Amino acid sequence: MKNILFLFIMCASLASVAQPAFEYTPSFSAIVVKNVNVSSTWYQSVFDLKVRDHMKDENAGYNVMILESPTFVMELLELKKSYNPKEGKAADMRAQGLFKFGFKIKNIDDCLSHLAKLKISVPQVYTDSKTNKRNFLITDPDGNLIQFFE
Repeated sequence: MKNILFLFIMCASLASVAQPAFEYTPSFSAIVVKNVNVSSTWYQSVFDLKVRDHMKDENAGYNVMILESPTFVMELLELKKSYNPKEGKAADMRAQGLFKFGFKIKNIDDCLSHLAKLKISVPQVYTDSKTNKRNFLITDPDGNLIQFFE
């Protein structure tokens, strides 16, 4: 696990020259997923991420993919000892997913257009009554919530 942490720190410090389809505030997230390959494809398409590293050890029970863009690093972990909270908990296991994570974006319309091209549903765009700023939620392949704010 120390090797994974070391590789993540190295990956987080590197940046590529590609520009994302819409601008979002730099950040990092790590998430335990059911299937690294399915989630990786989804996160790559939504955030224009590229695979930086892929580490798999069936004996140790993990399959980890580090994705990155110039402004974001995402670590996806498929762990043999993990469970979906909606399906019940087993002893000595880590929960899959998270509640939600969010991004500030410069142009919500660019983001909505990008997601529409990818056929990703945006059920509702909310407008803050005090600021008139908009925000919306989408879900990843595992049902985790991702919120975007103007």
